[in-house]
Amino acid sequence: MNLNDFLIYQKLYEEKSTNKDAKVLGYAQSNVTMRLKQIEKEYGAQLFVRTSRGLTPTIAGEKFYTHTNKILIETENIKKALKNKQKASIVTSENLFDYLIVYQERYALAEYDFTIVKTTEINRLADQAQHDIIFSYTELPTTSPYKVIAKGEMNASLMIAIAAEQPNSLPLFVNKDKTCPFRKKSLDEIDTGNPIHEIDSIRNIISLVKASQGIALLPDYLLEQEAGLEKAGTEAYAIEYQIHELL
Repeated sequence: MNLNDFLIYQKLYEEKSTNKDAKVLGYAQSNVTMRLKQIEKEYGAQLFVRTSRGLTPTIAGEKFYTHTNKILIETENIKKALKNKQKASIVTSENLFDYLIVYQERYALAEYDFTIVKTTEINRLADQAQHDIIFSYTELPTTSPYKVIAKGEMNASLMIAIAAEQPNSLPLFVNKDKTCPFRKKSLDEIDTGNPIHEIDSIRNIISLVKASQGIALLPDYLLEQEAGLEKAGTEAYAIEYQIHELL
């Protein structure tokens, strides 16, 4: 068993449902069911009675829940002790760093070490399990040792330079990074009828839009930070993000 199995069992006991457990932890229900069967096989005991109303712990299941809580508490205590007040490390994309750290000031620069990467690198770093927190736009692989601790939405709009001339003829800029959620939403939901140009970073996209070279789907918070931008229409978009913590 790994530590994640104990967490799965703890939530199974508390939720009395593989479906609810899966939703809480962000796993597929089939994965939770498979892990429970593996735990019961490994310990040679039936831990739950399955009924149409959910799961009922057996006597062995009650004992194993107590054991599970001890393991998780002791693990958390030793993790805190080993860190010894060292800075926690955070992996994030450039855009989520600007939004959560610079704009919202949710994580103090003095308390965390930040690694800023392209969104295509997030899953690879998650598998390495070398960072305490990960900001991402999507679910991490089910094999990664992280749990979702928060979800949110970043408001976005199609933006243009205030001084732009002939706005209806400007190209649409999207990020070259194919995992970028702004790129995906732009290609899926925005049709200007004009050419689409791929640009290699959001900073370059912002600079080009401010220079009246095109339009782009950008976060609304930029309207407070970047002079010369305005919304190109009334349509509102929401970009989902997640915050993950190492187990």
